[in-house]
Amino acid sequence: MRPACLARELTKTHEEIVRGSLGELAQRYGGDRPLGEVTLVVGGAPEEGATDDDDALVERARALLASGMSARDAANTLAAESHRPRRDIYQLVLAARR
Repeated sequence: MRPACLARELTKTHEEIVRGSLGELAQRYGGDRPLGEVTLVVGGAPEEGATDDDDALVERARALLASGMSARDAANTLAAESHRPRRDIYQLVLAARR
């Protein structure tokens, strides 16, 4: 999931700035294309080895927990590896403990 920002009519009366994932923006403007001058800014690709797959992260969390790592440390490690918010990863780590 790549973050993006669509900015329309910057510095004008009808200025509009919409943020979301590329999919969300495509859904929003799929049937109703934006009018006027448009700038699309897309977040960079994830680093090599980064993953968005929750199942893979849960399995990795199980391995870290089995090695004796605390849930907090496992969440910190996985958040750094996956480049996802720690609070989201912590929920996956808690799911892996069950």
